[in-house]
This record gives sequence, structure tokens and C-alpha cells, in this order.
Amino acid sequence: MKLFCISIIIAFLISGATSCAGKAAVISGDIPDDTEFIQGLLDSEGSEITIPARETPWITRPLFLTGKSEKTIRFEPGCRITAKEGEFIDTEDSLLSLNNCSDIILTGYEAVLEMRKSDYTKRPYKKSQWRHGISIRECESVTIEGLTIRFTGGDGVYLGQAKGEEVNRNIVLKDLRLEDNHRQGVSVISVEGFIMEGCIVTGTKGTQPMAGIDFEPNSNANSLTGCVIRDTVFENNSGAGILFYFHKLKAKHPPVDITFENCISRNNMMSVLMLSVPRGLRGSIRFIDCDLSDFKRIKRTKTLTVDFL
Repeated sequence: MKLFCISIIIAFLISGATSCAGKAAVISGDIPDDTEFIQGLLDSEGSEITIPARETPWITRPLFLTGKSEKTIRFEPGCRITAKEGEFIDTEDSLLSLNNCSDIILTGYEAVLEMRKSDYTKRPYKKSQWRHGISIRECESVTIEGLTIRFTGGDGVYLGQAKGEEVNRNIVLKDLRLEDNHRQGVSVISVEGFIMEGCIVTGTKGTQPMAGIDFEPNSNANSLTGCVIRDTVFENNSGAGILFYFHKLKAKHPPVDITFENCISRNNMMSVLMLSVPRGLRGSIRFIDCDLSDFKRIKRTKTLTVDFL
């Protein structure tokens, strides 16, 4: 009975999406706005939600998943979610923010989430590096797969932790294409259990550090444990392909644990850059069967090992 009810809900939502595809509200000088419709799908109680493709993009203001659990959101092939022109004025407006969620799957092979990067460098926008494509804070067991995330005013994907809140746990990024983002492809601020595999991170350019992936905790309360990046390419980024910046950590921080397997970092400013390692910081960073053909700058210490295997 429960399965039957869920199926009815899903069918209703998909039917609604199809029938509403040409009926977006028109406001702000005739710019379409599909925010209420898409946010309504995200807020629905269905365990599986489909956001359909259509000939034109879905135009939205910031979208949110807050306090949700056990939900799969499918973006149909060809689906495009595009940031609305003239919106995202706040310096921390992201296209999609996940806050305090658990057991979430976002799957979108051949689907696109895109912002308006060039707009955010001009008036009336204030200078910012935090208009992310997907922002994840205080979440557990989240998988994001298949999507292209591009043209953001910050990071393609941001893994953060607000002061005094819970660390992200068990986050998976799979088969993503992160393209032409403003600050980084991925920023890893705080996570316990992180897998990134089969991704392409390219063309990061805009504001420093412009890395493919940046491990940069904001405080000693943040965590970087159980991180595995495999079968991923970092290329043509204006900063380092792979960046570690540990200046906010202290010696008593839990050991850093990061492994790269079968990854490529090429045609970036440099392949790997490690800066500001505090004295006594413990841990291990391993590169296994990786192609790191560009210049590497590594700061090793007695307590934080960096191995190329």
C-alpha cells in the first residue's frame, strides 16, 4: 500500500511538471521564474522526485533542501536549471543549498545546473566567492552524480560546516563535470568520509585560488578524514589542480587522511600545491598511480606525510 501511494505521488508530480512546463510565472521584466514550481517539487513528501527536461531551461532563484531525508531527486537527461538573471544578489546565494539533510541522492546524467558567473562581477552585485552551484552543510549520506555544474559565482560544489554545527559525513561526488566555476571546482572545508570518483574538473577561473579541488578547513573544528578521490581529472584550471591549505588547523587536530587514486592533474598552474602546514599537524596524504605532470610544491613535515606511490 505504501509503495502504491508513493507511486501515485510520483506520477502526480511528474504529470504536474509536464503540464506546467510552459506555464512559468512571468515577473521582473518578463523574465520567466520557475522557482515556486521547482522548490515545490523539492519540498514534496515523495521519496522519489523527477525534474523533467524541456526545450527551455528552468529559470530559478536560490533553491533549498533543508532537513530532508531519504529522498532521490532525478534530473532527466537534457534538464537544465539556470540561475535567474538579476537574482542571487546576496553574496552567499547558491543555486542549490543542502542543509541538515540525510540519505539524499541527486542524479542527473546529461543534466545541467548553471549560473551566470560573468554577471556577478558587475554591478549591482557585491564581490563574492560564495555563490556556489551546490552547497552542502551539516549533511550525512549524500550522493551527487552525473550532473554538469558550471558558470557559478563560487565553487561547483562546496562542503562546509557552520560554526558549532555538525560535520558533513559520507558524501559522494560521482561522474560530475565541474566547468568554468569562479573560485574552485570543489571546496572541501569539513567532511568525515568523502568519495569523489569519475569526475572532470576544468576551466576554474575568476578569484583566488582557482583550484580544481581545495582542501581548506576554516577552523580547527573542521574535519578532513576518510577522503578518497579516484579516477578524476583536474585540467586547465587557473590555479593548482589540487590544493591543500591548512593554515587554520592546529597540532591537536585529528589526523588528516586524504588519498588520490588513479587521478590526473595537468595543464593547471601546477599539479599539486600545499601551503601553510602548522607545526605538529598529523596525518597522511597519498597519491597512488596518479599522473601529476606539472610542477608540484609540497610542504612536508615529520608528522604529516605525503607519499607518491
